[in-house]
Amino acid sequence: MKSSDEQGFTLIEALITLFLISLLTSLPYYHSKQSAISIEEDMFFSSVEAEMNKMQLYAITSGLRTQVIFTSQAVFFNVPSDSEHPYTSRLDYPETVSKIRNDTFLFNFLPYTGRTNKFGNITFNLSKGELSIVFQISNGRYRIQRTPV
Repeated sequence: MKSSDEQGFTLIEALITLFLISLLTSLPYYHSKQSAISIEEDMFFSSVEAEMNKMQLYAITSGLRTQVIFTSQAVFFNVPSDSEHPYTSRLDYPETVSKIRNDTFLFNFLPYTGRTNKFGNITFNLSKGELSIVFQISNGRYRIQRTPV
């Protein structure tokens, strides 16, 4: 004879258990996705800074004018006197980075001095706050500053 006192999980108990397990396993994914976005943004701006330093140093050592152009889609680095120069490059913005103003910001590093011909700032929206690149007048210096949300 079978006893009616069988032990086991009901369907509701099993569904609640599966829900809790799926919730706990999705938490690290969300955190790692946010970390990956932050790392991608940091790497992009590190690359922009490295490229700007390279273009400035090349203007100083070669005596040729170099350009940096910030558009709404990408940053372009080039040597205007040589369109096929190996330093000509383009960095596209990551999906989470957007330039606040859609105008094009073009400036030159001047030959032998590395000074800039323009001053001002460029501000970007990031996933967590804003970032500005501030150019100082004529001395070729700039700084990158973050404004958290």
